[in-house]
Amino acid sequence: MSWLMVFISIYLPILALGVLIMMNRHRHETVSTVGRADPGRSPTMGRADFRVPSSASSPKRTHAMIGHSVLCILTAGILLMMTGCATPYVVAAKAASSHLTPTAWTKDQLLKDELRKAILEDQALSGLSITPYVYMQHGFLVGFVKDAQQAAAVTRAAQGVAGLRSLETYLPIKGEPPKDSSSSTLSDLELVGKIKLALKVDEHLVESRYGVEVLDGHAVLLGVVISDDEKLAVTRAAEGVTGVTGTKTYLLQVEQGYGKRLTRSKSIVLR
Repeated sequence: MSWLMVFISIYLPILALGVLIMMNRHRHETVSTVGRADPGRSPTMGRADFRVPSSASSPKRTHAMIGHSVLCILTAGILLMMTGCATPYVVAAKAASSHLTPTAWTKDQLLKDELRKAILEDQALSGLSITPYVYMQHGFLVGFVKDAQQAAAVTRAAQGVAGLRSLETYLPIKGEPPKDSSSSTLSDLELVGKIKLALKVDEHLVESRYGVEVLDGHAVLLGVVISDDEKLAVTRAAEGVTGVTGTKTYLLQVEQGYGKRLTRSKSIVLR
């Protein structure tokens, strides 16, 4: 039985990762990203088409880039498995879908784990449900606190984590719960599910790229985007969900040195 567990936990994710990369390449990479004029068609209103020209590359260069990506993602998976962050196939899928390079993505996950540990180690903060996020080494903390003093304590604990470039918090004070407190919590959880579903059904968005939290009906959106239009599309998806009373966005533009090299055209449809 042990050999079967080894196969499932190690070799199967590696095979899945290889298939994922090859499928991604065949589905999205194009020989040219230059659009052709079609006199018989009129421009589509409300559509922003972003095309990034890619330089011609030889098969050897293409294979080398794929090999480098595989190596980086596998390294990310090994590092995160060593810290107990996630199973390898989950790691591979999230790293592959991210706008960030595997190296940058891995650093963010390790920093997120350090943020979580820093909060859990403070006995004064026990019982709090604070969710950490890290993108391009910018840290974010989202969750309810009971008062301003507790919010300050959470911030101090997080500021002790080395490697963060900045830290922002969204820590509203939890009001008096309703008589049926479970229904309020369930409502927030339901809204999270509905927002994620709205992101999934949009063919131009990848739901796993974004963090979604809902606190008393207020949606908090986090993640990395490649354009203002992608940011707007994510925000509109959340705002279109019935029950969402407002949104707070922490959607960062990809910074130089952190993002993957774009090799295909991307379009975001604005509704």
